[in-house]
Amino acid sequence: MSYKDKKTSPADLAASIVIIVLAAAIAVLLCIYFLKLGGVFDPEPEPIVTTAETTVTTTVTTTETIIVTTTSAATEESIPAITIPLGEYEEGFFENIFFVGDSLSTGLVGYEFLPAESVFAQAGLTPSSIMFTEVKGEMVYDRAADAEPEYICIMLGTNGIAYLEADFMYEKMKLFIDELRLNCPDAEIVLVSIPPVTAEHETEFPETSIEKIKLYNSCIEKLETEMDVIWVETYSILCDDTGFLAEEYAETDGLHLKIHAYPVILSRIQEAIMNAELIAELEAETTSETDAADESETEVTPEETTVTTVPEVTEEDTETYEEE
Repeated sequence: MSYKDKKTSPADLAASIVIIVLAAAIAVLLCIYFLKLGGVFDPEPEPIVTTAETTVTTTVTTTETIIVTTTSAATEESIPAITIPLGEYEEGFFENIFFVGDSLSTGLVGYEFLPAESVFAQAGLTPSSIMFTEVKGEMVYDRAADAEPEYICIMLGTNGIAYLEADFMYEKMKLFIDELRLNCPDAEIVLVSIPPVTAEHETEFPETSIEKIKLYNSCIEKLETEMDVIWVETYSILCDDTGFLAEEYAETDGLHLKIHAYPVILSRIQEAIMNAELIAELEAETTSETDAADESETEVTPEETTVTTVPEVTEEDTETYEEE
């Protein structure tokens, strides 16, 4: 059988197709490899900056000035408050604290919790009368300034509950705090709520009712934010289950405090001051980080580049030159 008479079988045809396809695939792969090797499919990647706590923001202005600002990432932590068991205060903690008050505060000295030089107190004082009343020949401002305290702790208002409006005492307390700050600019002000009275005392003297005490406390509590003072809530820890002054803390008159009440009040004051110091420390750290971030803001101006443009020479210009 001659070459022309020979017929191609289906198997041979299929094998030929497979060989052609494989050859084409190999050719494509080789093209991709060499093109990639030459850099066509592998452009230079943009730099990636990864930081844990830093965000870099680049702003391009219309004047082509690049502002690079580095800002620390904001982190929010839940800081547990300091808790001191009631009655377990530290005596040394109060060495640089000056107390101002009425007959309730005289118990701090009478029961020997604090030395006399650390307390300015007298029976009958109110937020208004204390500003012009001398105790043992001295004004409160002079005593406080001489003590050079780190904190001035005020517990006033019980005597005024019976005959003075809460708003009036609130306004007088603001004036008193202002005067203290003028005379003791380095001292922090601590404001303590006044304690409750017993149910028997309220029955006998309804003008000093629990409701009026609560109203006054709620008024002066606003000074925590209005005048940036440290607020110490002691009312609730001195109450019994009925909302009146607990028998274990109350003297027979139902108004003044037994010796057992003072360690409870002092422990709550220490707790409030320590938490205020903790907050101030955290705020200082945050401010420091913010200042550092602001200082890292830099202005980068790209170098000026002078581009000289060569005018295009036209055919007309060439002919003119030749004629000359």
